[in-house]
Amino acid sequence: MIFNETKNKKGYYVHSVICLAIMAGFGTLPLIEPLTPLGMKIIGIFLGMVYGWLTVGLHWPSIAGLIMLGMTDYSNMNGVFKEAFGNNTILLLMFVYILAGVLDKAGLTRYICLRIVSIKWAKGKPWVLTFLVLMMNYVCSALLPPSASLLICWYILYGICEVCGYKPGEKWPMLMVVGVMFSGNIAGQMFPYKALAITVCGQYEAVMNSSINYFGYTMWMLVTSFVSVVVYYLVCRYVFRPDVSKLVHADVKLDETLSSYQKFVFVVFIGYVLCMLLPGIMPAEWAITVFFNKLGNTAVAAIVVCILLFMNFKQGRSLNEMMFDGVRWEVLFLIASALTIAGAFRNPDTGIENFFVQYAQPLMEGKTGIAFIIVAVLVVSMITQFCNNAATGTIFTPIILMIMMSIGDVGVDTRVIMLMLVQACAVATLFPSGGATAALLHGNRQWIPKTTDLYICAVLMLLINFFSLFVIGIPLSKVLPL
Repeated sequence: MIFNETKNKKGYYVHSVICLAIMAGFGTLPLIEPLTPLGMKIIGIFLGMVYGWLTVGLHWPSIAGLIMLGMTDYSNMNGVFKEAFGNNTILLLMFVYILAGVLDKAGLTRYICLRIVSIKWAKGKPWVLTFLVLMMNYVCSALLPPSASLLICWYILYGICEVCGYKPGEKWPMLMVVGVMFSGNIAGQMFPYKALAITVCGQYEAVMNSSINYFGYTMWMLVTSFVSVVVYYLVCRYVFRPDVSKLVHADVKLDETLSSYQKFVFVVFIGYVLCMLLPGIMPAEWAITVFFNKLGNTAVAAIVVCILLFMNFKQGRSLNEMMFDGVRWEVLFLIASALTIAGAFRNPDTGIENFFVQYAQPLMEGKTGIAFIIVAVLVVSMITQFCNNAATGTIFTPIILMIMMSIGDVGVDTRVIMLMLVQACAVATLFPSGGATAALLHGNRQWIPKTTDLYICAVLMLLINFFSLFVIGIPLSKVLPL
């Protein structure tokens, strides 16, 4: 039989049949109002994709889900694939994968790793180095697009693991892969010019007819997000207790010098970072700001890749090599399908948004004081695991604010609720549909091979975020101008 010629076990085919059966069959079940028949089909496709991702792999369940979606009334096949692979996030990540691959193959990530590992006040101190690794993406994501900075910081982390002798699947690298993603997610909304922050703050100002003190916003985000990183660090050190001896005994040699090719790639990379960073901090009316805003992050990344290919250095690698060695296509398939299905959730013809609102709103009504805040944050935190975080913020921020106004004084400033909703939406890690970084995390099966480890860490991130929001965030709001 032809099946005997594959590397798949019998259980693989059983799970595959179940995956497809859920995608095709869930929509035929009795209607759950206010879901429409289209909504039932889309939820079935999503559940089938999740089952497939957990049991058989990332690639074909993602593609199969898109095909199934194209067979519904949501859109036609061309429309679905255009939405999936014409998505700006997918294009950005593809170019960043190529850029990160160039950095890696040029030896620059190794060089950066050697510099990090050999920092005087961190050398021989594994937990100091661990904290530096966690803070790496914290700083980058506060300034740059979180998904792009995550990929680059992961490449640097992989280099540190290689230098120190860690292999995929070991506890310290696994915790750092998760921690780097977590630190970036919670720092990603530190400044109010990021997409999620703009969405939620805009909803707040529209509903409450009140402005926000953005200095207070930034300080609140800075403190609560930093505390979250510290708590994650302490849990890793004193609860999980990974083996860090390899960080102590790493054989680090600093006699490497950069070639002209490496120097050029490094300068181009710094230029790329500046081109993404400066438009967010320069005055909006400046011509250069207008120019880069018109280009967008994806075009900037594409230009950088073009420059590297145009120079065609002898030490460089061909585009074909970089496309197949550097780009993780199965992860891009996962992200494309997850973001597309999350977008389909927002279609009013599905009834999915109404479904969430119908069952979530009664949970919040009738609550007062801290009980209302806890339920509101929990509801948003759970729903954003399935839906895009900006979409969740758009839907639920006005609902929560209007319920608060109907209740009266709940003991906490409405601005604090707004801040808490931003951070609640930012930590979406349970399912790939939560956002691009969540999909990247779920797609990183090389360094997190056990699904149980992934979900344990996902729940841990949620709990740490709740701790920071309630134990630190509420008291802090009383001393900051918001």
